[in-house]
Amino acid sequence: MLEEQRQKIDAIDQQLAELFEARLSVAKEIATIKYENKIGLTNIQREKEVMDRRLEAVQDPELTDYMQELYQDLFLISKQYQVKTIKALRDQDED
Repeated sequence: MLEEQRQKIDAIDQQLAELFEARLSVAKEIATIKYENKIGLTNIQREKEVMDRRLEAVQDPELTDYMQELYQDLFLISKQYQVKTIKALRDQDED
């Protein structure tokens, strides 16, 4: 019984890993667009809109705070990855 539940978690974690990679791949593309068009890294309004939609999508009210934490972390990770991407693009342009 416990093993079955762990297998379910493992399968979900695999899906999350694939989705995480896909999300960061798109974040990298966005960083390139921002760099090329001299657009600022952070868009507070966009983050608020995304957060609001994700929180509305949570069906179990008990999980709302956890979803908010998850997306705050995702925003931070995405920005860190975009900073790294933009730095690499700047370094490449300087060569």
